[in-house]
Amino acid sequence: MTNTTTHSKPEMKVSLGWVTFPFVYKGQQIIAQASTWSAKTRIWLNDEIVDEIDSWKFSETHDVTLPDGEVVQVTLGYRWGTTLYCEAHAGGEKLFTKGVTQDAKGVLALGVMLGAGIAIGALLFPLGVYIGKAIAAASGAGA
Repeated sequence: MTNTTTHSKPEMKVSLGWVTFPFVYKGQQIIAQASTWSAKTRIWLNDEIVDEIDSWKFSETHDVTLPDGEVVQVTLGYRWGTTLYCEAHAGGEKLFTKGVTQDAKGVLALGVMLGAGIAIGALLFPLGVYIGKAIAAASGAGA
């Protein structure tokens, strides 16, 4: 992350490692992040990590205390289907809500790659068994 505070309208970002949901509330930059490779979520307040959770739950709520003492609840979660979302509340008011939805092409591509991997594994398994037997026979003959 950078060491500068962004007070313009920040944009959500999806990268190889993190989905990032930035927003500004009362002049404070809050960035909620969900890992794309693990169950880790973390919250930044003005470019400093203030909370980190490593959990496999479908949603996690972080309590972020602003410098004036107000608590903002930031929830990162996964809705059944394909949506990762972030919501923030303070004082009973919804401050921010944003979601990332995978499109059908991405899910289809993942299915095709999984199917191809299974097919290649099924085709190469007999070759591995044959090579394994040949190595076992060769090492048994030399003993």
